[in-house]
Amino acid sequence: MEPVNVSLRRIHGGTVRAFSSQLDDAHPAASVLADDGYWSSQKSNSIVPEYITIDYGDTVPVDCIEIGAAPAGRVTFPQDFRLEASVDGGVWRVVQSERKYELEDGPVYRLDLPLALTRFIRLYITRPRKTGAKFFSEIGFVRAGIGGAREVSASSHSSYEHAPARLLDGADGTYWESEVRTGPSREHVEIDLGRTLQVNGVWLTSAGIIPHGFPESFSIEVSADRTVWAPLVEEKFFNAQPATTYFHEAAVTPARYVRVEMGTVPIEAKTFGARLAGFAVSAAPFEFTHTHNIGELTPQASIFQAGVVRLARDGDDSLGTVVQASDRRLRDATTVFKGVVQLAEDGDDRPGLAVQSSDSRFKPASELRPGVVRLAYDRENKPGVAVQANDSRLAEATETTYGIVRLCPDGVYSEMSVVRGADSRLKKATTTAHGISRLAADGENNPECVVQGNDRRLRDGTTINKGIVELAEDGETADGVAVQGSDRRLKDATTTSKGIVELAEDGEDRECVAVQGNDRRLKDAGESSKGIMRFAKDGEDSPLTAVQGSDRRLKDASTMAKGIVELAEDGEDRECVAVQGNDRRLKDAGESSKGIMRFAKDGEDSPLAAVQGSDRRLKDASTLSKGIVELAEDGEDRECVVVQGSDRRLKNATTTARGIVELAEDGEDRECVAVQGNDRRLKDAGESSKGIMRFAKDGEDSPLAAVQGSDRRLKNATTTARGIVELAEDGEDADCVAVQGSDRRLKNATTMTKGIVELAEDGEDAAGVVVQGNDRRLKSATEDAPGIVVLAADGEFRKGAVLQSDDTRLSDPREPLPHTHNYAPLVHAYSSHSGTIRISEKCSEAFTGVTPPSDASAVVYARNESPGEGAIGVLGIAAMGREIPQRSWGVLGHGAFAGVRGQSVGADGEGPRGCGVLGVSRFGAGGVFASEHAPSLVVDGYGSIGEYDDTVNLVGNGEALLVRGSSEFLGRVRIHNRSREGSFPVNIVEMFEVDDIDYISPGDILTVSALGGGQLSRSSGAYMRSVIGIVSGNPTLVFDNTGASRKAYPVALSGRVLCKVDARNRPIRPGDLIVTSETPGCGMAGEIDSFAKIGTVIGKALDGLSEGMGTIPVFVTHL
Repeated sequence: MEPVNVSLRRIHGGTVRAFSSQLDDAHPAASVLADDGYWSSQKSNSIVPEYITIDYGDTVPVDCIEIGAAPAGRVTFPQDFRLEASVDGGVWRVVQSERKYELEDGPVYRLDLPLALTRFIRLYITRPRKTGAKFFSEIGFVRAGIGGAREVSASSHSSYEHAPARLLDGADGTYWESEVRTGPSREHVEIDLGRTLQVNGVWLTSAGIIPHGFPESFSIEVSADRTVWAPLVEEKFFNAQPATTYFHEAAVTPARYVRVEMGTVPIEAKTFGARLAGFAVSAAPFEFTHTHNIGELTPQASIFQAGVVRLARDGDDSLGTVVQASDRRLRDATTVFKGVVQLAEDGDDRPGLAVQSSDSRFKPASELRPGVVRLAYDRENKPGVAVQANDSRLAEATETTYGIVRLCPDGVYSEMSVVRGADSRLKKATTTAHGISRLAADGENNPECVVQGNDRRLRDGTTINKGIVELAEDGETADGVAVQGSDRRLKDATTTSKGIVELAEDGEDRECVAVQGNDRRLKDAGESSKGIMRFAKDGEDSPLTAVQGSDRRLKDASTMAKGIVELAEDGEDRECVAVQGNDRRLKDAGESSKGIMRFAKDGEDSPLAAVQGSDRRLKDASTLSKGIVELAEDGEDRECVVVQGSDRRLKNATTTARGIVELAEDGEDRECVAVQGNDRRLKDAGESSKGIMRFAKDGEDSPLAAVQGSDRRLKNATTTARGIVELAEDGEDADCVAVQGSDRRLKNATTMTKGIVELAEDGEDAAGVVVQGNDRRLKSATEDAPGIVVLAADGEFRKGAVLQSDDTRLSDPREPLPHTHNYAPLVHAYSSHSGTIRISEKCSEAFTGVTPPSDASAVVYARNESPGEGAIGVLGIAAMGREIPQRSWGVLGHGAFAGVRGQSVGADGEGPRGCGVLGVSRFGAGGVFASEHAPSLVVDGYGSIGEYDDTVNLVGNGEALLVRGSSEFLGRVRIHNRSREGSFPVNIVEMFEVDDIDYISPGDILTVSALGGGQLSRSSGAYMRSVIGIVSGNPTLVFDNTGASRKAYPVALSGRVLCKVDARNRPIRPGDLIVTSETPGCGMAGEIDSFAKIGTVIGKALDGLSEGMGTIPVFVTHL
């Protein structure tokens, strides 16, 4: 088998052999092997498995597979999938399976696996992700090959041009070079493969220069942990050729780190180093068809097959399986369920529970209430209590009162008392008076006295009189006497008679004899023969040889020639030279001259000057005078003073007393208090529970929910998928699509091509073209040349000509004379005519919107152009002045389609706003509506009245009906929920004021607030009897007694409502009684098994929840 180089990264090229589906030709399956584009599967209404198979043409080595996300990222990346490999396309092996996978560390999924040979790789998607209402997956790329080494390092390198990275660059002429030294040394280079592989060989390449610097002696070692190294290959006296690669094969060994240890070789005159042009590692691929007993190649572990271990399924506790990081047992722990640990309730001391940081046992301790400890009363000495800083035992000590100790009076011997420095017992001692001790008189031997220097016992001793000792007679062996120098026992020793010792014969090695100076073993050592040792030749560095005094390496060093060292010139700072004792830099430093440094004068702040110990700035600081700093008085906030450790502002802050800050109570929003880390408002926000806010689910449009960054509505819009809008295709005119900037309809219009419009040629009157501003028809008209019209001369009668304003025919200075006619003149008296007007004509003209129709649409057209108040277009009055009103109508409209249509633009400012139709009456009804076969009154707040009149297209804000005063309904009232399935049902609600508005959302259970005043708060405990109701997400019939409070929320009074529930401790079944739980705002399945729980039920479950947290429909009922 060919060796596989696992040091260099390379990706294999292949082709897509098969795939399950693709959305269109713009997103083909082949895109996963291209540098751009992406593959998109078909969009389906249900979960449909998808796959894509890649053929690499022949078996190739693979130890790394990468799958890149499409531009949409994690939103369309598969949720459940597995990777399969095959050598023949018939038998497939699962190499990795993922379930509920989420891209978290970037847009690429990477799988490192044991090196293996394969030809086919298949990505099988078992569960595509649901985006919007469709299930589909998008893949940017699939890459397989060799991942390459993670890092290459070396013990040293001579320069950045010869850094260790040159070993893997594969370029001609580059090489790694160790640090160049004046003598031989040991060097090494090392590769970190990033994962454990089955190493079976190493390539080493010599440099293509002379000398090539390839090591003559080296060893190759491997390690799995960089701690224990095992030898792989060892070479001695290896003679390499320039620019040559050598492969060193070895037995298969599992390893992650590979290192080459080497000795340096001469590379230039009197310099040593090592050079390598290449360093690569070979590994053996894993064979799926059989198992090795020696050098076993272990496959990647999964829940389907064992590798080094077998991975456990989620929650699986089978013997011999390894728990995965995604196991639910490793989730965050709470007081309800275990993660790695189970959290203890406040004060709970049961074994096996972990205490939380918010536990009351961690609160500040006092004398009455323990925290971590209990504080001791003054002078209390009970075990298990902590002494306070103000305890009287820590006060300053005196002779009469204890501090930590009690001071002893002068000269008094008292137990448990401390002697002061001024005590008389510490004065100088004499023979009559004690100091620390009493001096002894000459020869005195009483206890507790000290012998003086002139005591006769300290004189020279003789054989008759004692001094410090008594001298022994010659040969005397009595106790307590000292042997004199003339004693015969101290005479010179021989080989036959002893002196102090007995001399040994030449070469004798018997015990208890002393070697003589003429012993041959003590003869002078030479370079070729040993004495006590063998001398080294001049410059020799062999082991077990002694350097001679004449060795050139021991000659006196100078600034010109090396000895043991090379001496530096005065002030010289070159590398590898030793500073001489007379160097000016070593002289004593002063304030005016430098030594090693220059001392600063007292208070001087010049750069490069060393502060002296006597500097006034180093004296102890106080509140009155500065040292290094000036200390602040307790509570002082003046500039440039340092707060002391005893300052009251540095004491621990609580919710009742300030330290540096004053801590806020949980949920408190008062000014100038600091929110604590355990405040419920700082918890992580989720889709079902608020933190600082509540996150909306994907696509959710509920109020007071924050849209998440992964919401499908925020993705980039395309012509096939919506983002915030859906983009239109070029030229598309479908509803609800946004025209793109590149649409051909937005280009500049000409007379030849359309933009938004098509421009007309000069004088052109074709349909659908727009007249240009330079059209000759728009120029000013005269009597001779037409513009938009042709002007008629004064008095001229010509067809198609327009009268001018100064035409004499438009004025008649004559007064009107009495006359009779069958029509009304332009000017006449109000009462000059009597009778009726009856007009019959055919005229019509379509009109739309809230605009005045033209006169061509009406038989009678009245236009009042008065700008004054009270102007009326048409006035109808009937039966005026009668005491008993008869059936008369001031204005009556009758039509086959609509009898009366009133429309008005209205006013948008202050004052009356106006209306389309206004009906008022003093004693009758202001408006009456009746119909035989349709609703008598239709009120649409959104302007969607196309069912009754499609010539009006309004967009309302949802305000439909405003009724002030009492109302009576003498029939059935029905309210429908026309929202989408799964949304909040309609509810009859009452508005209640709440005390923690930041946390309330639809579905929360509310209880009576501890603040009273009719306020409510979110539930916070199990079986709360103060429970009131559930916040409605669709309040339809609302009772509001709170006024205009911004903190009011709708509480469902009865019927069906969606409720937040917690089923982590106990599943909820349809029909279960719902009570409050420990989870804020959430309910749970309850059991009313005691009198204490009566009144805690808020409703009955209309649906179930097996586990976790969620929302279910609940029928509100108070039991």
